[in-house]
This record gives sequence, C-alpha cells and structure tokens, in this order.
Amino acid sequence: KAFGKVKIETIDFCDRPKFLPKDIRHKKIRKQRFPYPDNYFKFVFVNGILSHLPNTKDYFLEIYRVLTDEGSAWINVYGSSYLETIRNKIAKKLNHYDLIKINEILLYHNWDAGKINFILNLLNKSDHYTFKKKQLEKLILDVGFKDFKFCQRGYRTDLNEQIYKNKNLKKIFNNGDLRYLIYK
Repeated sequence: KAFGKVKIETIDFCDRPKFLPKDIRHKKIRKQRFPYPDNYFKFVFVNGILSHLPNTKDYFLEIYRVLTDEGSAWINVYGSSYLETIRNKIAKKLNHYDLIKINEILLYHNWDAGKINFILNLLNKSDHYTFKKKQLEKLILDVGFKDFKFCQRGYRTDLNEQIYKNKNLKKIFNNGDLRYLIYK
C-alpha cells in the first residue's frame, strides 16, 4: 500500500509464503533465471537471498537484465563479520540429517516456509555467503550497473541501526548487512 498503485510480484526458491497478500503474484525461480522478460521492472527489491546463492554474479546479471534502462534495485546481503566465524562453528557440527530434523520440527510447529528456509540456510555451511564491501561494490560495477549508493542505516529497530549506534556490536558484526541502491 505504501508504494501506491503499482504491480508487485515476488520470486523465491520456496513456495508462496503464507503471509503474502493474495493480490501479489508469486513465482518460483527455476535454475538461475528469473521468470520475466528483459526490461520488465522499474524497481527490484532483493532482501538477503543473494547471501544464500552460489554464483552471485549470475543473479546480479539477472537483476540487471529484468530492470528497465532507468531502473534501480535495493539489495541486502550479509557482510563479512565475526558472526560468520561463530555461524561456521555451529554449522560445522551439523550434518544433513540434523538439518532434516530441524526442518521437521519447524514444520511441526507450523512455521512459514520462508522462515524455515532462513533458519536452515543460516545453519547450512554450504549455503551461506558473506561479502566484503569493496568486493560487492566491484561486482556491482563489473555487472554493468552505472552507479550505487551504500545505505549505512536502516529502520530504527533493525540490527544495522543498532550496530551503527553501538561500537561493541560493530566489533562483532562489522558493517552488518550490506545494503545498496544500485542504478542501471
């Protein structure tokens, strides 16, 4: 509603989330190609999914492909941090069977598929990618985007805002999530 009268569509690797309003179309990603023609969107919003996908450059190329010539995108990825080291220690102790059991437990408690995917991806060492700021900025330009803006702060209650205000958290999380507005 905040966007006004615009068409909103979602894509993901999981089935349609239960919380998604019925007037928003949802499609599943097949392989690494978005199910849309070239120059389809004026704006693309990518919140965290790139941190769970190999071949990041391929997905940036897809974002570029589906954007109109003057289009823009907001992206959010996990930044490299000490938290990554802690997560790796936990994930190293879990095997495939453990992840299946965690999935079953969360399904039993009627968790939404998107939230279950988030938890499993966080705990799955082979499916978690973090980025260094300079590395990501180079990738954005290498793909062909003409410009970008690093967004340091977010909503007052989110982790990035807390990191911005607390130097002790910055020691653990570095920049937190890396958020950018990128322009085609």
